[in-house]
Amino acid sequence: MPMERTVSVADVAKVFLGVNLSRLSKDPAAADIPLINIKDMADGGIAPRESLQQVKPADQDHYRLQDGDVLVSVRGTLLKTARVTADHEGAYASVNIAIVRPTGFIRPETLFALFRSNRVQSELMSKSVASVVSGLPVKSIADVRFRPPAREALLVELIRNADEQYRAGLDLIEERRAIAMDIIDRALDPMS
Repeated sequence: MPMERTVSVADVAKVFLGVNLSRLSKDPAAADIPLINIKDMADGGIAPRESLQQVKPADQDHYRLQDGDVLVSVRGTLLKTARVTADHEGAYASVNIAIVRPTGFIRPETLFALFRSNRVQSELMSKSVASVVSGLPVKSIADVRFRPPAREALLVELIRNADEQYRAGLDLIEERRAIAMDIIDRALDPMS
């Protein structure tokens, strides 16, 4: 059986590090721009824009995030992933985060799923450099190989449904925990 065609992430996306704080404007009159740090990435999403650190703009606009960019942490806590939506368009990612910007051949959701997959997480962890702070070369992200899905639209729908169910499950767990804590508070309240 012939091997199906594979591509590297570099074949279908631009991969670069987020903005280095030394490249930011020193002009105090410049408008602040939100900066996404690793701590702001959770469960595939990004913290609300208003809660992000604010920094002065960088000289190059290519650091500004675009809807569909995929973020992958490459220093410190490795391989946290998030997909940029319109809510965070124009923000920056810190230098500890690789930005994977699709060039149009593959949908952002596919790249997002790729970096969350067990195979790729294991592959990239084996390439990490251990020191005081763990690190992963950006080239390792760009070199990840995969088979473009024949039915990408179906795969994207599966990813969206799984994420919606995951978030709904988390919401339900939080609700149940709040109810349980309320019952415990009332049961232990000496004034009851």
